[in-house]
Amino acid sequence: KITRDFGLSVVHVDIKSPVHIAAYHEQFPDDPDAVDLANWDRLEQRHPTLFAGMYSLWLCRTAEEQTVDFDWLGQAGPRASVLDDQML
Repeated sequence: KITRDFGLSVVHVDIKSPVHIAAYHEQFPDDPDAVDLANWDRLEQRHPTLFAGMYSLWLCRTAEEQTVDFDWLGQAGPRASVLDDQML
């Protein structure tokens, strides 16, 4: 809801562990990009200690979502977390 209120869309969830993303995909196979924050909330409610410091969110303005090239996210690798911290 907060992302909607500020006109933002989730474009990428940077998962720190393959175990976490596997748990998400097992519970929510209809969201292969794993960007539905309501699903992440449900999973976190079921497993509260699973997510301590395990992900970073990549957001963009909803109005720009279709015009921005996000392919570079996949190429950013470990540097993505550093960039994410610097952007905040």
